[in-house]
Amino acid sequence: MVDLLGNHSPQLDVIISDRMRNAAFYGGSIVIVPAEALLVSIEVKSTLDATEVISILKSAAKLRRLRPFKEKLSTFRRGGIAAEGRARYFHCVFAYDSDLSTSGWLFAEMERFHRLAGEIRIPCSVVDRVYIANRGLLNVGEAAGVKERPNDGTSLLQFYMHILNFLSQENARREPVPYIEYARKMCAGWKRFHALISSQSSQ
Repeated sequence: MVDLLGNHSPQLDVIISDRMRNAAFYGGSIVIVPAEALLVSIEVKSTLDATEVISILKSAAKLRRLRPFKEKLSTFRRGGIAAEGRARYFHCVFAYDSDLSTSGWLFAEMERFHRLAGEIRIPCSVVDRVYIANRGLLNVGEAAGVKERPNDGTSLLQFYMHILNFLSQENARREPVPYIEYARKMCAGWKRFHALISSQSSQ
């Protein structure tokens, strides 16, 4: 992800944008998406441990430094407060496992996120949802979570529905990507040869 001010995101495993409204830029094998197009991003991890949690928080904080439409992202909202005019991102983590014991896992995982976030001085609210397969779903910003029941999949369904709910709301209110401004930046380096124009017009 890049913005018009030259900021860029960390590499993202999964991004969701509206392909009917937005287009990506391509540089060789690299796909670059305008910051204004991003709606949802997902980091995928094999196993959550302390090192990965710190990496997740730092990456999420860097993502929030993007300035879509040259403005700061909307602040974290609680309790269904109406969205501001600024763009919002929904940043999630999908992990296949955790190195913590299954006994008391929900509280221990939440405590780890908050403890490590405090140590590196990054608010937990930079991450919206954390889903660990067969373990459960965390809303770390709200310090709330739900365990997955064995062979049930309810938490996974909630994870999906939270993403879908965000998409339906945010995409409807999001302004179009200012592609003309990106085009001007990409046209840098052009030179005009006035002497040739003058000589041709005099013929």
